[in-house]
Amino acid sequence: MRTSKADEPERHALRALASANFAVGGMSYGVVGALPALVGAWQISPGDAALLMTAFSIAFAVGAPVLQVLVGHSRRRTLLLSGLVVMLLATLAGAFTASFAWLLMTRIVAGLGAALVSPVANAIGAGLAPAERRGKALAVVFVGVTLSSVVAAPVAAALAEAFGWRAVFIGLAMIALGSLGWIIATVRDTSYGEPMRLRGLLQLLLRPATAAGLAVVVLQTAAFFATYTLILPLITKHFGASAAEGGVALLLFGLTGIAGNLIAQRVSLHHAADRLLRIVMMTMMLVFIVIAVLGVPFWGDVLRLGFLFLLLVIWAVMQDVFYPSQLRRVVALEPDYRGMVIALNSSGIFLGIALGSGVGGRVADSVGLQWLAPASAALTALALGALIVSRRLLARMPGGQATVGQVRECPAP
Repeated sequence: MRTSKADEPERHALRALASANFAVGGMSYGVVGALPALVGAWQISPGDAALLMTAFSIAFAVGAPVLQVLVGHSRRRTLLLSGLVVMLLATLAGAFTASFAWLLMTRIVAGLGAALVSPVANAIGAGLAPAERRGKALAVVFVGVTLSSVVAAPVAAALAEAFGWRAVFIGLAMIALGSLGWIIATVRDTSYGEPMRLRGLLQLLLRPATAAGLAVVVLQTAAFFATYTLILPLITKHFGASAAEGGVALLLFGLTGIAGNLIAQRVSLHHAADRLLRIVMMTMMLVFIVIAVLGVPFWGDVLRLGFLFLLLVIWAVMQDVFYPSQLRRVVALEPDYRGMVIALNSSGIFLGIALGSGVGGRVADSVGLQWLAPASAALTALALGALIVSRRLLARMPGGQATVGQVRECPAP
């Protein structure tokens, strides 16, 4: 389906919104690349340096729903621009701070700014496109996260090596500034968020179908990160790959993720979100099981690595199909509370990252790297179970299946 000239403003706006997600993703992945330089500069342990990631993630996870209650009823464009300004100023302050404690505080403030940016950008993107193109629009907005996962960490590592960690934070601030200008120039959205009280938030979380639907993103993200967090040690130490081969694997994963986003945009036009989620989770269970089987030394090293690289390609594509499909589904579950449910879904992603990283670390330390993939398979099975429960609870509601389960996004006639 070709894009008409009338759709050009929509395309430019969606790309500008994607830049906001890129800025948020850079705040996470970019700091990962700067961690070695931070350890050396502040003479701290890697664990202490990793607190910068933890602080940002927790601030985001808690801040996203709370800020929706406090200010979510305001004009969405204003909230988005405000969040970017907070990210920009906090990151610049961090670049020039004189103590690690103050740097940690700036990460918390930046996380709160990001908690406004990402959910609101997604909400605006969902509202810009008509229903038949909503899945594709969300995939376009989400590509910013995909791109940041590919380029932010290695570029930040190179920048920190050449100019120090402060240059990384200045660069991240400039990305936020660029996104701010792009959105001011192209996004004309005038919509307002839905008023939501804390009691309303709790009632939303207590709706069984919605709660189970949000549990899907927490569990599936945890499944991804339980193995991905330690994917490099898994490849090099357990599969016997060299450091260079491990780097190639990560690069392949990232580049495939970019292609996977394009695939996600296409399939969202022809398939319901529920169906895509089932396909993703069943495929990922198979991927994790095969990774576990490949870890057995019976296989030749070349054959093992070849199959592992193929599995990483499938994994990257499935991950890109999962996130916009999940987002499309929760929006359909609560169409009257789009802003809040998107914020909760975004919180779920960061909670899943924390859960998956924690599970992966404990599994690796207690029973070994070879059990990471089975742990991810188990978490994926739980996510699939949560989806099934959500579907069944929804089916018991009047018109429930028609709301989500049977809705397809097809090209406009």
